[in-house]
Amino acid sequence: MFEALFVIQLVVAGVLAFILIKHEERRAFWPLHIAGVVVMGVLFALMAWTARGEASGSATVMKTLYFMMAGLAYAPFLILLIIHYGASLKAVITDVGSSVTKTYAGARRAEEEGDYVRAARAYRRELEYDPRDVEARRRLAEVLVRMNRFDEGLGSFRLALTHIKDDPATECAITFRIADILVNKKLDFDMALQELDFVRKKYPDTRYAADAQKRLEKVFILKQVREERAQGPSSIPDTFDV
Repeated sequence: MFEALFVIQLVVAGVLAFILIKHEERRAFWPLHIAGVVVMGVLFALMAWTARGEASGSATVMKTLYFMMAGLAYAPFLILLIIHYGASLKAVITDVGSSVTKTYAGARRAEEEGDYVRAARAYRRELEYDPRDVEARRRLAEVLVRMNRFDEGLGSFRLALTHIKDDPATECAITFRIADILVNKKLDFDMALQELDFVRKKYPDTRYAADAQKRLEKVFILKQVREERAQGPSSIPDTFDV
C-alpha cells in the first residue's frame, strides 16, 4: 500500500508540473493550484498513516527515502507556484496597475530588428513584473506566432483574456485574432467557429456580435472550401482574412 501511494505521488507530481510548464495559461488557474496542494497533502498523510508502526531498521530508512523522493518530485510544481504568486504579490505591492505608461521600447526594437527571441524574452520580463499586463501578454503572443510557435501564442492570447476586465473592445479584438490564427495557421475551423460564436452570444445586439457573425460566415465558407479541396482543386485562396 505504501509503495503504491508513493507511485501515485510521483504520477500526480509529474502531471501537475507538466500542466504548469507546458500550458502557460494554467499558471494563473488558482483552483488547479489548490487542488494540487490538497491532493499532495492527502497523499502524504496516507503515506504517513500506512507507514506507522515501523519500529526501526532498513524498512524505516527506505520509507524515509520514499518520503524525500516524493517531496522532491513536487519541487517543480511548488517552485512554479512560488514564482507565480511572488510576481503577483510584487505587482500588488508596487501598484503596477497605476497610470504609468509602458513603452516596451526594448522589446519593440528587437521586433523591428527581427530578433523575436530577444523580443519574447523582454516581454516575459515585463510579465514577471506584472503578470496581469494584457498588452505585454498580447504582444508576446504575436511574437510567438511570428516564430511559428502557434500553440504557445494562442495560449498567451487566451491568458491575456483572463486578465481583461470590462473592456469588450480588447476582449473581442484578441478573440478575433485567435480565430484568425486558428483558421490560417492551425486550420482548426471548428475551434475558430466556437471562439467567434462565443463573442456573438456574449455581446448580443452589439457591433461585436455583428462583426463576429460576419467572421463566422467567412470561416464557415472556408471550411466548406477546404472540405471540397480534399476531393479536388479549387480556385479559392489558401488563406482567409477572418
